[in-house]
Amino acid sequence: MNSIFIILTVSIAVSYGWGMRGALLGGLRGAVLPGALLGMFLAIFSGNEIIARNFFIFAAAGASAMAFGGSETYGQTLDLIIHHDSKEYNPKKGYIAVFLKGALWQGIAGSVLGITFSAVSGKYYNGIDIIITLALIPFVSVLGEQIFNKPYNKKEKIFPKIYFSFDRREEWGGNVLVNLMLLIFTAIRHDWYAFFFGIVGLIGGGAGFSLGMLLFDFIANQRKNGKIFAGKYNKYFSGWKAMEFSFGAIAGMLFAVYFVVTKDTMLAERLSNVKEGMPVITSPLTEYSQTLSYISLILVPIIKIVSLFEDKIGDHLADLIERPVLYVFPMILAVSGCELSAKLNAFALIVLFASEKVVFERSRKAPTSKKIIFGIIFGISTLASVILCLFTEIPFIGYILMYTVFYIFANYISYKKPSESGKTVFSYFVIQTLFLVITSAVIV
Repeated sequence: MNSIFIILTVSIAVSYGWGMRGALLGGLRGAVLPGALLGMFLAIFSGNEIIARNFFIFAAAGASAMAFGGSETYGQTLDLIIHHDSKEYNPKKGYIAVFLKGALWQGIAGSVLGITFSAVSGKYYNGIDIIITLALIPFVSVLGEQIFNKPYNKKEKIFPKIYFSFDRREEWGGNVLVNLMLLIFTAIRHDWYAFFFGIVGLIGGGAGFSLGMLLFDFIANQRKNGKIFAGKYNKYFSGWKAMEFSFGAIAGMLFAVYFVVTKDTMLAERLSNVKEGMPVITSPLTEYSQTLSYISLILVPIIKIVSLFEDKIGDHLADLIERPVLYVFPMILAVSGCELSAKLNAFALIVLFASEKVVFERSRKAPTSKKIIFGIIFGISTLASVILCLFTEIPFIGYILMYTVFYIFANYISYKKPSESGKTVFSYFVIQTLFLVITSAVIV
């Protein structure tokens, strides 16, 4: 398949995912969308029919891995760049921060996806080592926060020495150690494909966030001569969304370039052992795949009950409790080749995230009748997604339609009256969706 077409498609897919993340969800839950799109399109473009049929494994791995960067608060960090008249204006510090946070975000996704492709070969890992390494992520993450993001006391105005916000809790230190752990792990195992996949993620994430912020600043602020981007038509453009689209596009493009360059060499060598009738990835968990998948499914509503007490235990602690269940365990199962779990997490969980956002947050101030309608629509959607994963084979185009049409629908019906720039953004989402849907229909 044409290399330029692959790069263009992956770039647009991740750009769309990143833009929709900012439009509907945000945080860790929103980042699963661009991660899933990245993983599934790389699998489809792998050139291996068996890998392409099992795209959901790579979608689940990418979704879980990219989620972790969502812990990095950056709203106040962007103020260092955007608010020229503010006393906190410090673009040098701001760009260092966004490069760092963007790099750490995409680096984890790159390393995990690289490990997943290498795990297919059965040559670089024995399975147990992957399970142990990924299971360490929550603990390593907390350690990193203690090292880099402490002390922190908002009331007493006590903040860490390296700090990129005004008073928000920062957690990027956790991702520093997670990235280092994954890079060291892949280097020890001589898995240079995954190692450099992680390096490319670091570069692409840092460059994408930084260049996206340059565009944000260019659109949002006046030049020294008093002119502003697009003049009187500036209201039709959103600097914030331009940043998000650019971030995703650049990071996705660099991932795709690396993928294309290594496709016929390192990747082909790893996929050469894939055989029809055999598990895509053989690991110590293969024998227990179904049981573990059902456990993963049962744990989701349990952890959601815990989240109801977020106000009492604090959002940070609630988040730390959720991560092992919603992201680490599913990632371990995906990279271990557990197909049912991968399907549930690449499809049903992503439906759930959008549904609960609309029902429990977006419609909080809506009339009771509207809340009931939303509850019925998205409750049925979530239940149907689980049933589909359990009893049917959802085709690739089905995932694409859920990631695009369903998400656009969820965002549109639960949003307030859009601004002029909001209408432009919606139109761009539609254009991206048409491209992805048509492309998916053609290539599969």
